[in-house]
Formats: sequence, structure tokens, C-alpha cells
Amino acid sequence: MYEFEVRPDHLMVRQRGLLTVDVALQFQRVVEEEMSKAGVRLAIFDNRETERPEEMVRAVMWTWLGATTCLDRLAIILVKERNTRRANEAADRNRVRVSAFFDEQEAIDWLRS
Repeated sequence: MYEFEVRPDHLMVRQRGLLTVDVALQFQRVVEEEMSKAGVRLAIFDNRETERPEEMVRAVMWTWLGATTCLDRLAIILVKERNTRRANEAADRNRVRVSAFFDEQEAIDWLRS
């Protein structure tokens, strides 16, 4: 469902399939562990191969993003413009340093800016 790649200044997380609440909670713990081990505070979640989760799963993830101390910035890579716009609006509402992109290089550039 997800795999990690440690890069020099960020953690790349490639996700696939449908996230459930239980998987989301486990995912959050593993992301925090991986970021701590890697010594990075920036991450990219590549969600191009995921399915739209239920509202409760989205709420669990946004709540975690607002509360976790392991992330300074998160870029999300999505496929559809509508999903990117929706993710950016949710990030604004939740006051988190998250931005959604179509392109991996744009996401990396934003993390480093």
C-alpha cells in the first residue's frame, strides 16, 4: 500500500490503493518513524495511484497533519486538477504547510523554497 524512499532532504512516500482509517493510523506512525530515522522534516506523498478515501479517513489525515511535529512541509502529488485544488483548499482550512502538485519536480522545488 505504501513504500518509502529516503532522499537527502526529504522522505518520498509512494502510496497505492484505498486508505482505511486503520491503515491511515498505522501509516502515520510509520511515517513518523521513518522521518525520525532519516533525520528529515520534509516529505512528499505521491498519491497518483490512490483511490479517493472516505471522509473519515481524510479527516484523520488532516487532523494528524495539523498535530504532528515530525513534518515542517508536505507536498502531495495528485493526478487531477480538481483533486489538487481540493487538497490545497483543505490545507488552507487546516492551516498546515501542505501543497498539492501534478509534477514531482514542482513538489521538490516547493519543499526546498
